[in-house]
Amino acid sequence: KFAERYYDIKNVMQRVEPPRNTQHKKEIQYWTLEEFKAFIAVCEEERFKLVYEFLYITGCRKGETLALKWEDIDFEKKLVKIDKTLTRRTMDGKHKLSSTKNETSDRAVTLPANYCERLSKYRDANKDCLYIFGTGDKPMHENMLMRYFKAYAKKAGIKEIRIHDLRHSCASLLISQGISIVAVSNRLGHKNITQTLN
Repeated sequence: KFAERYYDIKNVMQRVEPPRNTQHKKEIQYWTLEEFKAFIAVCEEERFKLVYEFLYITGCRKGETLALKWEDIDFEKKLVKIDKTLTRRTMDGKHKLSSTKNETSDRAVTLPANYCERLSKYRDANKDCLYIFGTGDKPMHENMLMRYFKAYAKKAGIKEIRIHDLRHSCASLLISQGISIVAVSNRLGHKNITQTLN
């Protein structure tokens, strides 16, 4: 379009038809509470237990979770502030922090008291870490997060799901416990309840 506008070159891409999506929409996958308990029971390292539990109990997106720094946690109020996401799609291959997916994605999410206690102990043992689930001044690499996720699921003998499906697992668990759809939608940072219901 730039070449067409400024150099009077014909835009041949206008003649290309966009590819059609011939795949059927995949059914949403999730783990039951029992499946998640079986999964977390085989996690050996505390940092992996903490990150997978965080994804499951908060319903946060992978990028939102990996972007978290210690300053984002209020241990007294048992809240975590979600206002950024981690992106690795930079030209130099390095990570960068950017704003969340949309306005409603910025939110404060409550954490269980026992989880906060364990996270506080983990922080005390890892004071040199800038990112909660990282090492030193670097966040955990998403490939590592996914690699161990698959390995532990296989070890637990449960069905394999995607990391993103922990969001669906969280929503499913909350709805099954009678939590209002509005509260679930707010926790997940959805634009509206229709998205959550879908």
